[in-house]
Amino acid sequence: MSNVDHFGNLCLITPSTNSKLSNYSPAEKKRYYAANKDRTESLKQTLMMSYDSWF
Repeated sequence: MSNVDHFGNLCLITPSTNSKLSNYSPAEKKRYYAANKDRTESLKQTLMMSYDSWF
């Protein structure tokens, strides 16, 4: 994972999704997307959600 810092941590999502998930913790967001695989809005988001640990 030597290039992990080159990828950035910004993932753009729609305003409605942002509003819906704004009070979720990162773990809750990951569970939401795991249960709703067709809801990811970008390739980057799909890649971010595939990691077991984000830090």
